[in-house]
Amino acid sequence: MELSFIKMAVCTDFSTGTAKSGWIWRAVHWKCTGWQNRQILAGSGATAPLESCPVKVYIRALRDKRMEYSYYRGQKCKHCRAVIPVFGLGHHMPTDEGEDKFTKTIINFYKFGNKAERAHLLQRFISLFKERFEGNVKFDAICIVPTREKDGINQNMQSFAQEFAGAVAIPYVQAMRRNREIKGQHGLDNIEERFENVSGSIEAAGAVKGKSLLVLDNLCISGASAQEAFDALKGAGAKEVYFMVFGLGSKGRECDFDLNPAFKGKASEIVAKLHWPKVSKEKREAYAKEKKDDL
Repeated sequence: MELSFIKMAVCTDFSTGTAKSGWIWRAVHWKCTGWQNRQILAGSGATAPLESCPVKVYIRALRDKRMEYSYYRGQKCKHCRAVIPVFGLGHHMPTDEGEDKFTKTIINFYKFGNKAERAHLLQRFISLFKERFEGNVKFDAICIVPTREKDGINQNMQSFAQEFAGAVAIPYVQAMRRNREIKGQHGLDNIEERFENVSGSIEAAGAVKGKSLLVLDNLCISGASAQEAFDALKGAGAKEVYFMVFGLGSKGRECDFDLNPAFKGKASEIVAKLHWPKVSKEKREAYAKEKKDDL
């Protein structure tokens, strides 16, 4: 067997949008069928499938070191005081604060359906789902938050949700709809205006009573749309409602929980222990250390 590793390029940390020194490793090994090439981009999870071979353990060790950051926002519903659990891949930076690659990735996919961004976000969503929900919450269906138009659906997001649903073996069912057109949330600076704008605009579509639902969206900035969707589904009898989004609002970043790979809690445990009002940094770090010590 021959094994070689070659530094190939600089990689990008998509969670922060910054370029970092990275390695593309190429493992070349001999099998009876001939030379086989396998490569892994450390930090991105971009990897080709490996056959059983002596380098497999080493490649797995490299892959396990990758840092795919995710965040959790658990603000309480204004009406029932239940925690609205929202899991995100990173933080969205509005245009007046500048530009970053993570936000561009979201926009390029959501607006234009770019394939590279779609593949990256899909891989991150699948990883996040397995880390936080697999073996913990049994979902009956996956759906997406509708657009601002009456009965509007973003086709890129719907196609993404359907592929994601297939990957995690959960049916895609559009369990909610927009019953009237609303203003664009991005044009409303006041948080009260945002909540008023969406108030009563979402309703359940179909039978959701007693079901656990996973709702996908591109962004969760003020939490107004998430609360409206949560209220509509819970009001129609849904048992559990969780959210997964690409980006959380940057203005609430200091109150969000950084769920890096050392933070091993599953979704139900996270929701029970970590939510707004803001928990002090000391308590969050103590909880993270507690979970890390349990490894």
